[in-house]
Amino acid sequence: MISLLYSLLNENKTIATKSIQALSLCVEKCEDKRVFINELFSYQTVLNYIIEGSEISFYVEKFLSLISNYSINQFKCNDYVELSDTDKTTSSVLSVCQWRIRNDSWEFESIRSNYGIKHKGKYIYEIVLDTDGIIQIGWATKDAIFDPKAGNGIGDDENSYSYDGQRKKKWHGESSKDNSYGESWVVNDVISTVLDLDKGEISYYQNGLPLGVAFTDVDTTKVWYPAISLSSDQGCSVHFGSTFNAIKYPQEGCIPVSHVILEDPTIDINKLSDDEYEMFEYWKYSNDESDEDEDEELLFNKNIDIPNVLSQYYELTVGFGLPKDKNS
Repeated sequence: MISLLYSLLNENKTIATKSIQALSLCVEKCEDKRVFINELFSYQTVLNYIIEGSEISFYVEKFLSLISNYSINQFKCNDYVELSDTDKTTSSVLSVCQWRIRNDSWEFESIRSNYGIKHKGKYIYEIVLDTDGIIQIGWATKDAIFDPKAGNGIGDDENSYSYDGQRKKKWHGESSKDNSYGESWVVNDVISTVLDLDKGEISYYQNGLPLGVAFTDVDTTKVWYPAISLSSDQGCSVHFGSTFNAIKYPQEGCIPVSHVILEDPTIDINKLSDDEYEMFEYWKYSNDESDEDEDEELLFNKNIDIPNVLSQYYELTVGFGLPKDKNS
């Protein structure tokens, strides 16, 4: 970063100055990072030049995560569900925590999660739309074939199923017919998909409202992976249902996909255990006048909202962007 700014100073002092101003907001803004990102767009910073024509919010968030220098290991998470960086087509781009994806190529990019569904039951995951174009959301086996150049992705063969709200179509197989389904979607809509391996059905929800059963006769003997395909200039975030990216619209009887890492996926891990809370330590000042120790205290407080985005870890550890106490 220093080398980049030094080079810019030699070429364009104005751009470099504005870049430094934007970076300083990382420390100055005592708000959720998403608020900061929105404000950053009002600055003509170096980021605008580097990634001109791209979905800037995706790269700004990735940039902030990288300079924050956090890793999932800092949370002592040995196993978790994420979008796979090894089971995707070549041009799709993942965020640092691998719960957000973007396609800046001209091809049709696809990706699977790193875990599949092996047990009976009803499983749910969600995506939040960063864009409102062609995105196919659904489920695929390892046998599903992705062909970006030919435009084939999730739902375009017999080993995958998908739904696309931009065209209001559901997809399964090479020649999907009578496939009208769903409602038009817009940016920031939350699309949930439920795989029912008891009944062999796949359903979808839009902002918590049911769109109905999309597919029946799903082979319940196969291992199904959450999977997404994106056309050019499209992106989305994924909620698999862990502590850090919880399901926004839970559906009755549905198990978050994040639970598949357990031997028994029906175990309820929605609530943080004591061990999970101990991953987070928050600096607070004691306002108790009777306390003889006036120094800063490291207090353990379960009344603090835990952030849903792993990349907020850095902000918490350095003391800004701190969630508000529920009792305040």
